[in-house]
Amino acid sequence: MVLATGYWLPATAYCRSDYPDARAGLREVAGVVVNAHGRRPGAAFAPGAVQREDAHRALPVAECLRLRVRRVHDEEVARRGRLIRSHGMETRYVHDVFGMNLRMAEIQAAIGRVQLGRLSAGNAQRGKNAAYYDDALRGIDGLIVPEQVPGHVWHQYTVRIPGRRDAVLKYLHDHGSGAEVYYPIPVHRQPAFDEGLQLPVSERLATEVLSLPVFPGLTTVERETVAEELKRAMMEA
Repeated sequence: MVLATGYWLPATAYCRSDYPDARAGLREVAGVVVNAHGRRPGAAFAPGAVQREDAHRALPVAECLRLRVRRVHDEEVARRGRLIRSHGMETRYVHDVFGMNLRMAEIQAAIGRVQLGRLSAGNAQRGKNAAYYDDALRGIDGLIVPEQVPGHVWHQYTVRIPGRRDAVLKYLHDHGSGAEVYYPIPVHRQPAFDEGLQLPVSERLATEVLSLPVFPGLTTVERETVAEELKRAMMEA
C-alpha cells in the first residue's frame, strides 16, 4: 500500500522508480492526501506505521515536484487509505467513512481529456436515449418514468417501481438486460453520516428506483431490447 501526500502518485510512475521491493510488491496505489487543510503530512497516522521515501525521480519531467511516499506497515492504516481513496467503501454502496474518488490512472486521465471534446455530443445522445425510453415506457402500470427537465444531461435514466423493484431488477439481470439501483441506501442511513434522522420519502424512494442503460454508446437495438425486457418484467416478475 502506498500513500502519496499532496499528489496522487500513479502506479506506473512508482514502478519506474529505483525501488525494486516496491516494484515487486505493488498491487494498488491509493491517492490519499493526508496533508489537507494545512495539517502536518501523516499527522492522522500512528508513529511507525509508515516509512517515508523521496519519489521525485519516479515522475515524468512535466510532473517534477518532490513527493513523500509512504510504504504502509500497519494494516489498519492501509485499510483506511483504501477506504478514503474509494468513497469510503469496502462493501459496494456502503460508505463506512467519508471518502473521495481518487482512483484515476494516467491512461484514464489521457482518455478523459480526449473525451471532454466529445462531451456535448455524448450528452445529446443521452438525451435521445432518454426520450426514447419516455415514449416506449410511458403508460405502463406500476412504472413511473422521470420528468423531462430542460438541460438535463441524463447521467442516469431512473424509473420508479413501487413495491416490485427488486423482482423486476432480478428479471432484467436474468434476461441479460443491464439495470442498476442508484442508490440502495440513502445518504442519511450511510454509516459515515447516520445521525438517526427519519427521512421517510428518501427511504421509500431508495426501495423504488431503478436506472436503465442510457450511455451515449447505447445502440438502437440495445435500448429497444431494454425497453421490451422491462415491459415483460412488469408483467411477469
